[in-house]
Amino acid sequence: MGLDLVELVMNVEERFGIEISDPEAQVCTTPRKLADLIVQKVHCSSRSVCLSQRAFHLLRRASLNVLGLPRPQFRLDTRLEDVVPSEGRRRVWLRLGEQTGALHWPHLIRPRALLRILVALTLAAFLIPFFYLNFPFHSLNALAAFAAIASCITVAWVGSIATRPLMTAFPPGYSTVKDLVRFIIAGNVELVKADDKNWTREEVRCVLRDIIIETLQVRDFTEDSHFVKDMKVD
Repeated sequence: MGLDLVELVMNVEERFGIEISDPEAQVCTTPRKLADLIVQKVHCSSRSVCLSQRAFHLLRRASLNVLGLPRPQFRLDTRLEDVVPSEGRRRVWLRLGEQTGALHWPHLIRPRALLRILVALTLAAFLIPFFYLNFPFHSLNALAAFAAIASCITVAWVGSIATRPLMTAFPPGYSTVKDLVRFIIAGNVELVKADDKNWTREEVRCVLRDIIIETLQVRDFTEDSHFVKDMKVD
């Protein structure tokens, strides 16, 4: 079993509070088989509940309180860029997470343009002292190498701290409300489960699907897709 599948099994064990032996993991070659194994190990109920719908309503209530967003404007395909204002985005984003009651919430990141600038500055901080102190390049100057490395580390460290207030971009995989619904189910399922002790087959299926997406970064699959042959997971 490859490292990706090992990580998947570990995440499943942690999320559902179960233990999966190596022989059991070996035969779970598809999401359906893995879901069947989980159902066998958790307390199951025959009732029916839609976690996605519950998570969506939870997010919609939070958006109404924080953003004052009318219900018709909050849909699964609504882009986060369109509803979370750029001004004061870090503060608003944190408030939105608090309103949902989520213990875990996606962290905003630096925009790509800013990352490119930081990389360019860090590279320049290395090259300038290295070439300046190492001129005319007859031999490698240890002082030049040390100064270049120290300068590079300093610029990278100062830049990372100075640009923290500018972390206003949504992380990869989080562009719409639907992505937040998936995040709630995968990382904060206790907020939308009707029963803390019992699981339904639908709940297991929904949570497992989101764990697979989060862990393996694979979105196009069915319950009968083979982890290795179809999903190309190592």
